[in-house]
Formats: sequence, structure tokens, C-alpha cells
Amino acid sequence: MQVHLSLKLLLSALLVYCLISMAVGYTSLRKGQAYAEGKEKAPDLKVFKTLSKCLFLFSMCFTLMTFWYRPQWIFAWHQNVSICISGLALVLLGKYKLAHSLRQLGQNYSPLFDAYFPQEIISSGEYKRIRHPIYLYNLFVSFGLTICSGSLWVLASATIGFCFVLRSIFLEESYLKKRFADYPEYQTKTWRLIPFIF
Repeated sequence: MQVHLSLKLLLSALLVYCLISMAVGYTSLRKGQAYAEGKEKAPDLKVFKTLSKCLFLFSMCFTLMTFWYRPQWIFAWHQNVSICISGLALVLLGKYKLAHSLRQLGQNYSPLFDAYFPQEIISSGEYKRIRHPIYLYNLFVSFGLTICSGSLWVLASATIGFCFVLRSIFLEESYLKKRFADYPEYQTKTWRLIPFIF
């Protein structure tokens, strides 16, 4: 993939911005387990705590590397600059929509590896049509990195994350149905992750 130096610098700066802003955002949300205050513990996927951070850092750093260095061992499935840019656009959209969804969820947030029962079901904004927009937009970032890097290694990382997201969705929905009498009705009016598909 032949990319002009100024474009490499721009792509790198945008990706580093996403990496830092997402890391800082999640760190501040999770600081001191403030999300757990006054809430009851819920079933979770503890095994994903370290793995999620490793997958995120690997995918971000590996994608950044592909802007500057593309050896054969990255198993590239494309070498197209336009596809790379569209993947980065998906990452940026995912980062923006993720931050928006987290703000709307407010005090009801807890990470999938340290889950607590929410105080209420949010059914407005991003949650009006999709029950799990935080997972959806994290997947935008993961698969956007896959498209941007063009590497099968990053695809493998995104796929592992996707499997944990699916497990977490089904786990959350099972205990939310038991906890909130209005949750089954909310389920009938919304999609889990992708409108009109799933």
C-alpha cells in the first residue's frame, strides 16, 4: 500500500487520538469502581477483564504499525488506501457514538467483566432502538480497525471480542428480564445490536 507521508501522519494521529481518548474515557468511568456504588452485583465475564485490554491495545497498535510497515506476516487481505480510510472512518464513528451512548447510560454503566445491576432501564436516545449500543459501537471500532489494517490478525482479535460481546448480551438479557418487569416489553420494541437484523 503506497501512502504519502502526510497521509500516514494524519491516519496515525487520528488513530492515536482514538486510542488515547477511549483509554482515558474508560479509565475515568472505571476509576475506583465508582460504577458499583449502591448497586447489587450481577453475573459477569471476569475472564474478559485483561483480555479486553490486550485485544484493544493489540488491534490499535497493530493497525498503527500497518500504516508504516507492511511485512508479509501481517496476512493482509487488502492493500487499498481508500478501504483503509473507510475503516478509520468507522473507528472514528464508533468512538464518537460510544462516548454518546455511555453518557446516555450514565450511572447505569458497569463493564461486562465487573457487572452490576443497573438502577433503571434506559430506553431513550441510542437505547430507543438498540438495547446494547455500547457493544455495537465497540464493535464498530474493532471491525473498523480490521478494515483499516487489512490484517487477518486484527480480524482474529475483533472476532474474539465479538464472541465475548455475544456471550455478555445473552447473559445480561437473562438477568435483566428477571430483575425488571418492563424489560420483556422493551425487548419487543428494540433490537439487540443491529436494527432489523439482530
